[in-house]
Amino acid sequence: KRGCAAAKIENPHGSQRILKNKVVTNRKKGAEKLRPEDITQIQPQKLSLNLRS
Repeated sequence: KRGCAAAKIENPHGSQRILKNKVVTNRKKGAEKLRPEDITQIQPQKLSLNLRS
């Protein structure tokens, strides 16, 4: 058999962790009363990535 021994092969996988995931602001439900810093337009807001290390 050719190649490396299975025990000598490394194949690290990346991972992701969501750190902050607020609900997106509904524009039809009182959004005009919100301050700009209280409006959420994208989800998730913060995450941590571990890239094949």
